Formats: sequence, structure tokens, C-alpha cells
Amino acid sequence: MRFSAEQKAIAVRSAPAIVITVAALASAWLWLPPPLLGAARDMATADRLAYAL
Repeated sequence: MRFSAEQKAIAVRSAPAIVITVAALASAWLWLPPPLLGAARDMATADRLAYAL
């Protein structure tokens, strides 16, 4: 399967956006203290992900 030049450009330009999004989500997940916004400290994984989003 060969990609056109436009498809390659889209893929190349999408990669940094994905990296930035993952970095922002990981930062929020790891470093935002839940009590700061009134959330419980012992949240489940799904709750932490929703909190980070």
C-alpha cells in the first residue's frame, strides 16, 4: 500500500499533535492533585482518567 504525498503530510503533522495530547494527559494524570479540585485521593483508574480529561 502506497500513500500519496497528502496522506504522508497528514500523518507527519498528526504525530506531534498525538504526542502533545498524550503528554498533556499524562501530566494531568500524574501531577494534578485530586484534592485541589475536591476529588477523592483514592479514585479508581477510570475516575482518574476522567478527572485528567
